[in-house]
Amino acid sequence: MNTQGKLKSYKDLLVWQKSMALVKDIYRLTRSSLRMNDSGW
Repeated sequence: MNTQGKLKSYKDLLVWQKSMALVKDIYRLTRSSLRMNDSGW
């Protein structure tokens, strides 16, 4: 966010930032899960 507290973009929204972090975590978890399944786990 800029110094005046006004939004310049949707990316400044806290909910956007948190949701993107959640998406990245889910991607990492499913990716590692798929690797385990491919190796016979």
